[in-house]
Amino acid sequence: MSAKKARQIGPRSRPHIFGKLDGRTKEALHLQAVRAELAAHVGGDPDAVQRMLIERLAIVSLRLALYDQKFTEGKPVTEHDSRVYASLHGHYQRMLRQLGPAAAAKPMTADEHIARLAAREAAERAERGVAA
Repeated sequence: MSAKKARQIGPRSRPHIFGKLDGRTKEALHLQAVRAELAAHVGGDPDAVQRMLIERLAIVSLRLALYDQKFTEGKPVTEHDSRVYASLHGHYQRMLRQLGPAAAAKPMTADEHIARLAAREAAERAERGVAA
């Protein structure tokens, strides 16, 4: 039985290919990193709309990175590549704007503040070796 050849991922790959990426490839790692950064950007717990937008942003970011790689490696660049790159970049900017600025930290309640102070004090006691 012959081994299956790994599929090359490029900027023109069909959209369904990005969903089938092996988690160990550099492309899959790029998607995971962008998803994590954008989720943290919106406060760590994105709602359904934000999750969908983050997923699209991750894919567009990967496609832009693949085009950047193609351009820097000196491979032939067609007029079509240039138009698609410019279009993707425009979409990326608009989606980032739609996602919005970084979420402000949620104000703590008095109970949360007291619990945080108690935890910090307990940690300091543990460092000094003092029993509670």
